[in-house]
Amino acid sequence: MAIPIPLIASGLAALGMGGAQQATENLSPDQKLELLKKAGQLATGTSGIMAMKDNLPEKKKDEEEEEKKFDPDFEPDLSNIPTKDEKEEKEKPTVPTSLTVAEEKAKDFFDVVGEYETIDGSIEDYEMAYHGGVGDLGDSRAAVSIQQTEIYPDYRMWVEEQAQNFLGDEFKAFRITNTKEVMNLLNNQKKNVIKSYTLNPKQAVRFGYMANEAFMDPITTYPRGDLVIIESPVKSESLVMRGRPEEAEVVTDTTGVSIKNSRIYNPYTGEVIYEPTKGSLVGTEPHKFEKLINTKTQKSSFLDDLKGKFIKKASGGFIDKPLYDTKKDIF
Repeated sequence: MAIPIPLIASGLAALGMGGAQQATENLSPDQKLELLKKAGQLATGTSGIMAMKDNLPEKKKDEEEEEKKFDPDFEPDLSNIPTKDEKEEKEKPTVPTSLTVAEEKAKDFFDVVGEYETIDGSIEDYEMAYHGGVGDLGDSRAAVSIQQTEIYPDYRMWVEEQAQNFLGDEFKAFRITNTKEVMNLLNNQKKNVIKSYTLNPKQAVRFGYMANEAFMDPITTYPRGDLVIIESPVKSESLVMRGRPEEAEVVTDTTGVSIKNSRIYNPYTGEVIYEPTKGSLVGTEPHKFEKLINTKTQKSSFLDDLKGKFIKKASGGFIDKPLYDTKKDIF
């Protein structure tokens, strides 16, 4: 005959905790819990129930899994799953950091003064002598003369440090020239490795209006029709000297710098006619010129030829193929 649970519970209560555990040894965990609850209510109250529950053997893992029930109303949280657009945005290649120099930083670079005196005068005299160098209009000998002074090694180290402080280890600069120079660059006819650039693209455009045969057409007296603007990355360590502050001019040694590192613009339309295929300018946004060169001189067909040769109009991208026969494109 089955003994009623209340009577068993009374007996367990009388036996105490140790006796209750021995008497229930052959019972299942659920049966033990029910009996001990009854016994705890009779003998110890709620605190006793918790104490006895702590001494119960743990349920087996498979038993716990069986007790889990499927909830048909369960809805998973999909809010953290990225959408297709978010995935594509995340997978986009990182755009290189802009190499553009802020105007205030450029000003600080030219405002800082170094106490360098030579027998022939201050080092700033050499810097001022190289005026107009962005268009090769100044005294290019100044870049050679300054290197022959005793203090030049210290001066060059100082210029490099100031450039790193204000402009960065590498920065973009602009130079206006005519298509003859570009043709020479593409054909590896690099006569002078010392070139000057301006940190201000507006200044590069202004030089296009100078009354000099390098930029002015002698018949129309307007800017020539074969001008181009070159944008190139310049390393602080490559600087030879500073130029005139009002022109935001830097003079650099371009030895070993390839034209493939540069971007070339049509200064009459602002269009890119040659994109860099290697180096730090790849992937950067082209400069948006606020003002362009306006001329009545007929435009050179070279500009369209260069664009047609290097820029794919239909599918985008660039053709890394020289316009002229050249074994090595060095700029």
